[in-house]
Amino acid sequence: METATRLRKFIDVLIGLLSLSLLVSVFVLFYIIIQKSTIIIDMPERYQSVDLFSWKTYIILVSFAVEYILCILALFYMRSGVKKLSLGKFFTTEISQCFLKSGKLFVIVGLTTIFLRFLADLILLDRIGIIIDYTNISLVFVSVVGLFFMLFSNVLYKGIELKKDNDLTI
Repeated sequence: METATRLRKFIDVLIGLLSLSLLVSVFVLFYIIIQKSTIIIDMPERYQSVDLFSWKTYIILVSFAVEYILCILALFYMRSGVKKLSLGKFFTTEISQCFLKSGKLFVIVGLTTIFLRFLADLILLDRIGIIIDYTNISLVFVSVVGLFFMLFSNVLYKGIELKKDNDLTI
């Protein structure tokens, strides 16, 4: 139980930091749009020649923001499941559903972010290709973690069914 409580606190801090960074990023982006000023932004080398004020850039930035929000939502569901686990409620459908939703969201975030990076290269740079770097490898890992949570959810669901059968047996 102590480990679940520590994990829940860690997830709370992570959600807070991710939410804060999202708010700061949105604030800075609106400032750049409103001021139309030249601000030095540390962008990856391949995007140095991209116009920050084109509609293509806005579409890509909004889609990445949606992915970021989905990641925070996945962490929220994971936190909800860990909170219930820390209370000693092991075999409930609520926990199984929390981990299933979290897993699905992590898989969606991992795979669609790789797709969005591919799409950003296609739209902004007019080239087709996927660069294999640490970010894409990390996104594959996020998808694998999502699949693990989905597997864990199925194991919990099977445990719930076995517990119900066991409770009915005299």
